[in-house]
Amino acid sequence: MTSVSSPTSCQRTRETLGEASRSWIPLLVPVPTIPRTPNGKLDRAALPAPALKADGTDAYLPPRSPLEFQLVQLWERLLDIRPIGVRDDFFALGGHSLLAIRMAYELERTCGHTLPLGLLFDAATIERVAAELIRASGPAADERRQLLNSEGTRPPLVFFHGDVLGAGLYCREVARRLGPDQPVYVVGPSRPGGPATIEAMAAAELDWVRTVSRGQYRLAGFCNGGLVAYEIARQLERAGEHAELVVMIDASPRNVGLGLVASLLDATAGTPGDDDAALTRRAAAMRRVADALQRGRIFWARRRRDRLRVAGRKGLELLQSQGQSDPLVDGPADADTSTPELRFVSRAVNAYVPRPFGGCVHLVVSNRVIGGAAEARRWERCAGSLVLHDTPVDHQAVVTVAAPDVLHECLMRLDTGQADAGQ
Repeated sequence: MTSVSSPTSCQRTRETLGEASRSWIPLLVPVPTIPRTPNGKLDRAALPAPALKADGTDAYLPPRSPLEFQLVQLWERLLDIRPIGVRDDFFALGGHSLLAIRMAYELERTCGHTLPLGLLFDAATIERVAAELIRASGPAADERRQLLNSEGTRPPLVFFHGDVLGAGLYCREVARRLGPDQPVYVVGPSRPGGPATIEAMAAAELDWVRTVSRGQYRLAGFCNGGLVAYEIARQLERAGEHAELVVMIDASPRNVGLGLVASLLDATAGTPGDDDAALTRRAAAMRRVADALQRGRIFWARRRRDRLRVAGRKGLELLQSQGQSDPLVDGPADADTSTPELRFVSRAVNAYVPRPFGGCVHLVVSNRVIGGAAEARRWERCAGSLVLHDTPVDHQAVVTVAAPDVLHECLMRLDTGQADAGQ
């Protein structure tokens, strides 16, 4: 044991040790002096307890995709440390070779891809492991349609995974929990150059959905994928067909009821609605209106005393934000959200206004998102009936933690003859 005077010195020490053997590096804690007992021996009781960020590395960054969330769950279980951020180093947190072997096994079981142990020593953060998993999936990650549980005999579930950052690898866990007899068609989001609106995305998938469903339309989707599933059900209804199951998982209701706003924007645009620049302007305007209305609803739902306090804080934030750029138009400030794919899908979501659908919609919602279940009930304005499944997990967790149970229950009710999966 040696004295380390600062987090920077601690980081240099860890890197030096890593050159010898990274598989056994412990969590390093900087201390100004080594505590000693009266007889000169190490005073272990006086040593500070190890802390998660003891080495002074990057601040905590939460998972940003379902795949990263799965990896966080796995690391927290293996390392018995919480919380773990996506840029925390596996070995700096106390990981070693045996735990790395266990992690590689679990990754192969849940994601279906092998991560070589040698690669793990170079990509020792969740962020980099997730990127390597997506890269290792090769053509599968580029294929927008995949079939899981292909030997299953039940009517298939068409699942729009909506995972722009994680390539939908989390869907293997969803399919596993639905059981081997339940085929699941997994469909990824549209990409730049493809259909640019939710309506166009749904229309592009409609004939294929008809082919694989053979008249038994069972649709589900996460986030933006939930909007596509809803829109496909609506387009089927307009064509005189019936979707027997529609499950949306944390699909935003912010633009519900804004049809008049969208019509006014289209009327004053001066260019066709599918023009790229016009669509970007429309999406940015719709987002501003939807955000303002949502904040107003949440604000007036508070008690009077809370409203006064929030009004003062928000007023100050508004003054401070004057002159700042619009991320949707000028590019997001956060480099993690600046990918063309994410901007493309975000624009489609912001521009979409859900139209009426006469069927039953199951909505699995995280009560940790803005507005929670109260905001989610806005879907009642356009759905024939709404079954709300409120869950105490965050947005990235809801699709792998809570949604599979809801999907399983709905599908079982359909297969046992209960119409519309629980109406």
